[in-house]
Amino acid sequence: YEEGREEEGGTTSQGPATK
Repeated sequence: YEEGREEEGGTTSQGPATK
């Protein structure tokens, strides 16, 4: 996910970040 992704691969406002 590029939208609201977290670099640490944690949970963002959009949801779980996929790296």
